[in-house]
Amino acid sequence: MWKQLNYSLSKELQIIILIIFSILFFSVIYIFIFLENALSKEVEMTLLNQRYIGELKYLNSMKENQKKIDTQRHNLKNQYIYILSLLERPSPIHLEKVKEYLKSELEIIHSSEIFYTHNFSLNYLINEKARISELNDVRLIAEVLLPETTRLNQDIFVMILGNLLDNAIEAAIRNEKKEEKVVYFTIHSFDGKIKIELINKFDEKEKTTRIDRVANGLGLKNIRYYVKKNNGLYHQEISENNFQTTIIFLDSYKC
Repeated sequence: MWKQLNYSLSKELQIIILIIFSILFFSVIYIFIFLENALSKEVEMTLLNQRYIGELKYLNSMKENQKKIDTQRHNLKNQYIYILSLLERPSPIHLEKVKEYLKSELEIIHSSEIFYTHNFSLNYLINEKARISELNDVRLIAEVLLPETTRLNQDIFVMILGNLLDNAIEAAIRNEKKEEKVVYFTIHSFDGKIKIELINKFDEKEKTTRIDRVANGLGLKNIRYYVKKNNGLYHQEISENNFQTTIIFLDSYKC
């Protein structure tokens, strides 16, 4: 009887322990799913906010440029008359005035926004990175060929490109060799795929830290995560002091 009672209690205890562990296990899973969803929503809200700010800045920039264009158009006729009057009586002083005027006009044109793509946020991003590059004596050579509509999450797409460009521009800024302060950036579309390629040179003294950053850097890990999550392939390589990143998003638009 005693043995039977002990066996019965032991069996009940095992069941109770099993139930407790099951409750704990499912509680942990629930908390994990809850936290993951909360984090995803927070990331989504942050990206939407960044997109809104980017579009607002871009629209304001477009308005400012449009005001400049309207002003130039209004004064253009009189300015042409003024230039013609100077050229009709050519002299070193008159020619110098014409030269100064044309130079100032070219500077206004140069400072205008460049149209890369129909996506406001992406267009603003590239123009902003180009402006930052120019201020730091870095040449950003960009070529963007994208379809008007894609299946990609535009917020994620802009976030990935922003991180890639930041890393490349910062590396170019740190490079002491002036001729190597260049960032090559292309986006091409083909057969329903979108290919991003970014190449920059970095200071040879940073080779060890660059390799470590590639392997363990949080920014690059986030980029790889979102590329994979959005049906993409990620590849990076270091050759001498060249750092190249290639991303291909599969089935990204309708051919």
